[in-house]
Amino acid sequence: MKYAFIQANQQDFSITTMCRILNIKLSSYYDWRNRDISEQQIHRNYCELLVRAAHSETKQRYGYDDLIGTLSGIYYSEAFTDNANTVEESADGGKGEMPAYTVWNFNLQKTIKDTDDEKLSLQFGVNNLLDEQYYFRGIDTSPVGRYPAPGRSYKLGVNYQF
Repeated sequence: MKYAFIQANQQDFSITTMCRILNIKLSSYYDWRNRDISEQQIHRNYCELLVRAAHSETKQRYGYDDLIGTLSGIYYSEAFTDNANTVEESADGGKGEMPAYTVWNFNLQKTIKDTDDEKLSLQFGVNNLLDEQYYFRGIDTSPVGRYPAPGRSYKLGVNYQF
């Protein structure tokens, strides 16, 4: 690791100085630099080239046949529903403390057509994937009260760019 650092920074710093600071013998660094590349390293380099070529051919996107998946989680900490930070909940639910909760969402996108002139894709998503039960209410806004948040919901979409 130290040797690779020296090699990567030799344009900016003296090799002798870096070896002294990193407590490496100068001869050890040159022995490392002049060593033969192992068969394993040759294989790794070849595999890396294959992966980079495949990545370039797919317009630098990962996925199976232009299928992209996203999993996102949103954490909401405990909060107060009025500017006075009232802890006790009022009878109408307009004041009080809201408990913390986390909501997970999942989305898939499949690209059907992707050329220089146009792109067509389909999307499918699930909001509130785990069907988390939580409440929401506005801060000092109407309507006053505590309302159950929507449960799990689904969405389908088509996107056409030209």
